[in-house]
Amino acid sequence: MSLLTVLSIFLASHLHPVHMSLTYVSYNEKTNAIEISHKIFIDDFETALAKYHGGNLHLTTKKENPDTESIMTSYLKKHFTIKINNKKKKPGFVGKEYDIDAVWIYQEITDLKDIKNLEITNNVLQEMFEDQKNLIHIDYLEHKNSMMLEKGKATEELNF
Repeated sequence: MSLLTVLSIFLASHLHPVHMSLTYVSYNEKTNAIEISHKIFIDDFETALAKYHGGNLHLTTKKENPDTESIMTSYLKKHFTIKINNKKKKPGFVGKEYDIDAVWIYQEITDLKDIKNLEITNNVLQEMFEDQKNLIHIDYLEHKNSMMLEKGKATEELNF
């Protein structure tokens, strides 16, 4: 293998030149709940959480801060908001899991019926990275939409 090939593989596995998060917002008809899944790069999120919390959380290590889940929840409460039928809703924390280079955070909003509109604000990591983009996929009954939220345009509304 050439040095250039080895260097390319190393850089590709340790750096990601794009600052992006991915969020799925799905309605579960059986439980009348909105299920929310956020996928955020671990290194970027840890940097933001360290600034937000005031210390390194040591994500994915044996030294991980025992308050990590509450810190993540608090951060998301500030940077990800959702209004349903013009009323702000507070997603509950369901869990988290680590992928190779990302953390998945799961939230849920229960007791929902007859959703007429949905307003989402997602400025996750935008305080850290000017080029941060937050892609959101929404699945509500027969409606499927996507939105790209970025600095200066962190909120979008959908009517059903």
